[in-house]
Amino acid sequence: MAEIDNDELEFEALAKCSKALSKLDDETKKRVIHYLLIKYNLINIGDTFVTNPSSVPTSQSNQLTCRSDFPEQSSDEGELIDTIPSVYELVTKQYAKSETDILLLILYKMSNGNQNPINRSEVVEAYRDNKVYSDTRRKNVSANINALIKRSYITAPNSSSYALTPAGIEQVKAIAEGRSTSVSKKKQKNKTKK
Repeated sequence: MAEIDNDELEFEALAKCSKALSKLDDETKKRVIHYLLIKYNLINIGDTFVTNPSSVPTSQSNQLTCRSDFPEQSSDEGELIDTIPSVYELVTKQYAKSETDILLLILYKMSNGNQNPINRSEVVEAYRDNKVYSDTRRKNVSANINALIKRSYITAPNSSSYALTPAGIEQVKAIAEGRSTSVSKKKQKNKTKK
């Protein structure tokens, strides 16, 4: 069997990625690339990368530069954790309009305002800690996590940890202010056969 040239694989990967990314707007492209860098452990969750080549010294302009000291969130977002009411309060006020809203709030609180990675194994316990636990929520954790990933509210660098994205933090703010546009599913009545 012939050995596959690493350069060929690289060009094939670049072609496929370029084709997929070409259909997205610039902000979404950045989120996808950032997610992939985290997923393949090329940067850490808290790291961001410099996307403006003019801000990188000329000797490094062809490289993707990772900087842990480059803030991913503005200074007021770090203080947001103190201003967000409890998950229980937001649920009882009906500001959290869907199960994904509730889970996003839980993840935000667990991450201490997106300062720490979120461990999946602690999510169910966090529901209990925030006094919003139910068997249905426990059973739907995976589906709701996948929905948050699909909406680009969280990223999953590996199968057991998560981090909020800037879009996720904006959604947390919207929920806390009662501006969530999420739609809750109505419970369907079971029809019995006669």
